[in-house]
Amino acid sequence: MTNNNESNKQNEGVPLGFGMALAMQPGGMEAFAALTEPQKQAYLERARNAKSKREMGSIVQELTAGNNVVM
Repeated sequence: MTNNNESNKQNEGVPLGFGMALAMQPGGMEAFAALTEPQKQAYLERARNAKSKREMGSIVQELTAGNNVVM
């Protein structure tokens, strides 16, 4: 059983699937690094809530296309 602190730490970082998708997309890591902190947090929240690989890919595609409009 994990305690509350461990659970919170898991939610702080980049979700594994999102990090992998960023790494596989040319310019993905650079595009994410160039965002403001609030933009990064919004993308991370969207990535945590993604329900499929396709949805995660769409988030990364949007980011790398320069459409930094966070929903």
